[in-house]
Amino acid sequence: SSETADLDANVNKVATLEAYSNDIVVLLDNSSYPVENVSASQALAFKVSNKDVILCKNGYDEFQPGNITKLFASYYVLMTQDIYHYVTVGSDIYNIDSSLFAAHFTKNDCLRFKDLIYGAVLYGANDVIIPMADNTSGSLNSFAGDVTSYVTNMGAENTTLLNCYGTASAGMKTTIYDVYMILRDVLINDDILKLLESKSYSCEYTSNSNPASVKWFNSLPYFTGELETKSGLSIIGGMCENTSLEPTQMLVLAQDETGEIYAVFVTGCPSYSDCKASVEEILYQIANL
Repeated sequence: SSETADLDANVNKVATLEAYSNDIVVLLDNSSYPVENVSASQALAFKVSNKDVILCKNGYDEFQPGNITKLFASYYVLMTQDIYHYVTVGSDIYNIDSSLFAAHFTKNDCLRFKDLIYGAVLYGANDVIIPMADNTSGSLNSFAGDVTSYVTNMGAENTTLLNCYGTASAGMKTTIYDVYMILRDVLINDDILKLLESKSYSCEYTSNSNPASVKWFNSLPYFTGELETKSGLSIIGGMCENTSLEPTQMLVLAQDETGEIYAVFVTGCPSYSDCKASVEEILYQIANL
């Protein structure tokens, strides 16, 4: 009330208050949405243009953020750094567990922030987070703290990132509410949309002062041809871990005949097949609104 006490008496106060509260108050009501056929533990669907929530499942339950963490971290870098700036990979690139999905850059390789972002989000590599962190926050721990603070300022109320790979760790958490608060701003960024809509990306860099290149492919099953939607919507983008890792989380961008774009996010699925089925169920619900 203190913020609105001085509203001009000639202004329609109801309309003004609704506009004022639109980006502050968000209500996610599970009971309003048909979620019984969605096997994912948590799920979200909303219109990207006006941010209207269409479907929500377990919006306030805490879960390990997983692969979507890389998108949060990449958005932070995009908003705080010159993505065309070149950085040099340090020796700490070898500190990451070699069993984790990696782009396999080595010490003294030189590439742009943009390349690191595409390696993280499009390809799902974990090791690219190290030079990303070193050249923004100085260390992995500081980077995780900076990204946490950044998304908190975006409206995430219950998110703690202890790493930016998305690897499960005790105390690392987020909620669907927080994911929504972050994605609703992230997904209107043209650079992020271009990234998520890319089926592949050619990374040009230097290794030992010699030109080198690597091509990455988006593992989204709709892009690889593994899955075709029966919803009637067009799949225009998204992100998913490499299928060899049996992902149980997926972000999908779908477009209807009018050009409206919808974001669908599922996580905590019992299996990869359930992950795909959950996305398809939500896309069907959207197409039949």
